[in-house]
Amino acid sequence: MGKLTIEGLPGLDGEYDVVQPPFMQKEWHEIKVRTGLRPAEFEEAAEKLDTDIMVAVAWVSLTRAGHHPKRVWELLWESDPLECLRFDFTDDEADASPPLEEEATLRPGPTVSPAVGVESDVSSGASTKPLSDPAANFQRRTGTLD
Repeated sequence: MGKLTIEGLPGLDGEYDVVQPPFMQKEWHEIKVRTGLRPAEFEEAAEKLDTDIMVAVAWVSLTRAGHHPKRVWELLWESDPLECLRFDFTDDEADASPPLEEEATLRPGPTVSPAVGVESDVSSGASTKPLSDPAANFQRRTGTLD
């Protein structure tokens, strides 16, 4: 789960857990009414870094954290989301990273990936690099990247 840090919005400043889709129906409805975004358009909006999607995810995260929904919308709509909202998914990437090389040496030799059935050498150190671009992280965590 990612973290949302808010700075510059009195009463909302702090760190929150990021809530990501799927949302509850009442949340989707409120997002559609306030932003015009529908669930099927969420991916495209995230790819285009539409600030409405940033505000929508922040709104869901803040209301689930106990803040009053109407007040949260008022404060977010009067803000510059690119300045006051920071999404951080680095903990998610650390959890998803491959084992350290020392750990890999405990299981030397070829292994078979159950997902694709292809042999790979664990001791080779080959790994996939987690996304480090914040925009890409946001897109990945909202389900917009494959």
